[in-house]
Amino acid sequence: AGVAIATTLLFLAGSISFGTLHGVKVVAAQAIGARKPQVARAAAWQGLWFGLAVASVYVALAPAAESIVRVAAGDAAFVGPAGVYMAIRLLAVPAWLALTAFSEGLQGLGDTQTPMRFNLAANGLNIVLDVVLVFGLGPIPALGVAGAAWATLIAFTVAAALLGWRYHREVQRIQRPSRRAMADIVRVGAPIGVRWLLDVAGWAVLTALVARIGEAELAANQVAIRIVSVSFLPGHGIAEAACVIVGQHVGARDEVAARRAFLAALLLAAIVMTGMGVVFWLWPAPMMGLFSSDPAVIATGVVLLTYAAFFQVLDAVAMTAMGALNGAGDVRFVMFASIASTWMILVPLGWLLGVQLGMGAPGVWLAICAEIAVRAAVTGTRWARGGWSGRAIFEREV
Repeated sequence: AGVAIATTLLFLAGSISFGTLHGVKVVAAQAIGARKPQVARAAAWQGLWFGLAVASVYVALAPAAESIVRVAAGDAAFVGPAGVYMAIRLLAVPAWLALTAFSEGLQGLGDTQTPMRFNLAANGLNIVLDVVLVFGLGPIPALGVAGAAWATLIAFTVAAALLGWRYHREVQRIQRPSRRAMADIVRVGAPIGVRWLLDVAGWAVLTALVARIGEAELAANQVAIRIVSVSFLPGHGIAEAACVIVGQHVGARDEVAARRAFLAALLLAAIVMTGMGVVFWLWPAPMMGLFSSDPAVIATGVVLLTYAAFFQVLDAVAMTAMGALNGAGDVRFVMFASIASTWMILVPLGWLLGVQLGMGAPGVWLAICAEIAVRAAVTGTRWARGGWSGRAIFEREV
């Protein structure tokens, strides 16, 4: 419980910074299209300097971690462990942001495999260190919750250092901080960061609403979210690829190719997510049964997965359109559309249907369906009508 509440607070606090570093990818992709390879390769370094400056704030908050948790959760039994875990994880933020900056920079250049390999290695190291540090091994004492946090800190630090060394050696030597280059990244990335922050906050409020309904409803909600992530995460990956490819075409002033890239990404995302939607529709009970034997949890989860089956195609449209619009530089529109759909539809409608009308978690998921439908319609229409046109960041060099 302590790790869960600390992780929630960390992602809520860190979402704006990590979202802003998403601007590194957009800047690098558009610079590649504009035939400015030096600018593209330097983007990761400028993202690093920005990230390290921001990380100092998180590190400074580490001594107050337990107080922060207590404000958020009250004097619960898990506040002490949560404070310990959060304090150590706050010390890991510099490495976390550095790993993000280099990963986003490489993805913007079109290299998605190197960040994947380093992140997989970091997760593998994290798992091994978890076993050793949480439970102890030989002369190493069992550190429990603190061991889990130290494992993550060490894994992030090693991965960030190695990926930075790889970037320095094979892509771009260290670049000094540039106010103008960092301003480009922040100008593009800040709306993405604000969107991430308010999206995470909206989902936190939604989870709190479900928690008020009952334990079985909350358990079903959390299990269903984990199952649906099997389709969401591949769809998100395709949307990120659309962001890079569309960004490169927009930087090259080739809007026809950008439209083709969007349609290809949309088709692929729709195929993947629709296929998973069919699975959710046909076998919801066995999938819920993998996570719980509670009949109430399974019964509620079956309804939630049925709703999820219907919104898969709409979610594919929304994610792909948002990724493509971000790559085109239309980040402010995506921010406003996302904030409006979350806070004007998802949260109030979830409260109305789930709590006030007594529909429980299924009512909340009906609100999710409505929000995704509106987001897909708004962002899809924006792309189709070309509202993103002419938003290239750089002048193209011949």
